[in-house]
Amino acid sequence: MAAKDLTQGSIPHLMLRLALPVLGSFVLQSLYTLTDLYFVGLLGETQVAGLAIAFNGFFTTLAVGMTVGVGALAILSQAYGAGLREQVPYVFQQVFWGIIITGMVYGALGWYFTDSLIGLFTSDPAVQAEGAAYFRIYTMTFLTMLFMMVIGFCFRAVGDFITPTVLMAIGVVTNIVLDPLLIFGVGPFPELGIRGAALATVASQTMTVGIYLWLVFKPHPRRILGVRRPFVLDLSQFFRVVRIGWPAGMQMALYAVIMMLVYRGVRPFGGEATAAVGIGFRIIQAAILPIVAVGAAVSALSGQNFGASDLARVKTTVMWGSLYTGSLMCLAYAGLGLWPEFWVSLFSDQPAVVAIGADYLILSGVGLPFHGVSYMVTAMAQGLGRNLYPLFGQLFRVLGFLLALAILDGYLSLGLKGIFWSYAAAYGAEFISMGAALALLWVTVLKPRIPVSTPITGSASESG
Repeated sequence: MAAKDLTQGSIPHLMLRLALPVLGSFVLQSLYTLTDLYFVGLLGETQVAGLAIAFNGFFTTLAVGMTVGVGALAILSQAYGAGLREQVPYVFQQVFWGIIITGMVYGALGWYFTDSLIGLFTSDPAVQAEGAAYFRIYTMTFLTMLFMMVIGFCFRAVGDFITPTVLMAIGVVTNIVLDPLLIFGVGPFPELGIRGAALATVASQTMTVGIYLWLVFKPHPRRILGVRRPFVLDLSQFFRVVRIGWPAGMQMALYAVIMMLVYRGVRPFGGEATAAVGIGFRIIQAAILPIVAVGAAVSALSGQNFGASDLARVKTTVMWGSLYTGSLMCLAYAGLGLWPEFWVSLFSDQPAVVAIGADYLILSGVGLPFHGVSYMVTAMAQGLGRNLYPLFGQLFRVLGFLLALAILDGYLSLGLKGIFWSYAAAYGAEFISMGAALALLWVTVLKPRIPVSTPITGSASESG
């Protein structure tokens, strides 16, 4: 699909049109982990707990990917919206080479520190062994995952929401086919257990990256994103992307901190609690995919229209986005709250795991509607290049979690339920802080009397 100008047309219509393929992409991406969880769940509770812990590495990968991807989205979308399209291929090339180097270094570090990282989340030797077995192979995907994530941001920045979805679909189908073959040893394939799940992900993502490489290296008159000779790495331009995007990366890192605190909190309750939280967390992650999809549309729309100096369209974008996501998360929580045991039982037949997981969905999920609205402010800020605002929102979320945990678990001794309620309270703290951030953006950055400089040469995009 060719790039698309998002500075014209109905905002609600464009938002839905852009969000639907992104939703498909993120649903497929979620299927990577849910497929692993389903088939690994057939191996036993210990393997599920190990997989749940190893999944924490995904958040550190997201933190790195968000740093580069959000910075690239802000620069590319604003340049495209401002009509400075001759600058887009050059910036893209720096992002391309920079993320390859970053991914290689990051994967090597993850492999080297595997045992130390897994040991942070469990004291059970069996769980730690399974988690390390998965994670050591999974580190090979750090490069491929970062590449797919960042290049997907770049495609969406210029209005191409279809290509990332199609390529993600190819990878997911491959992963679904390979998972049972490598985990259980079907036919000529060896029985590798939890290692097979990791290898299936490595193989499917490598194939997807190969197709991306073919696309960006093959000249096409309608494709603005590509890598052309001479191959030049301009580190100053790449670091500029990082300067804009680092708050988004830190925001994701703080999210990982909350999950680490949750896992550390449930660790004394045994492997069943760890497995239940891992399952419940992935179910909630699947439930919020619609708001992530709408958020991707909001970021691209905000960035292009901000680059075109059409601030009214930016305001309209965030308001429609908040309406969509607030409503969607109310429906999502209704579905989780009415049938919590059913969702958890899809991934475990252990009664204790199902009971704890159901409590997690009911109690933690209360904050989902608040998170839906907060996420739209985050998405708009990312498109504007004002990423410090969402970072402070995430910081308040961590502080809200810690304060609620001190009261509900430390003072009232509610145990697991206190931890789950604290997670819901964190959503509320984030909602309040992002409401304040929106008000501040509204009267400063989005005030028409304030001139907007060009996204590449000016400083507006880099002020945080």
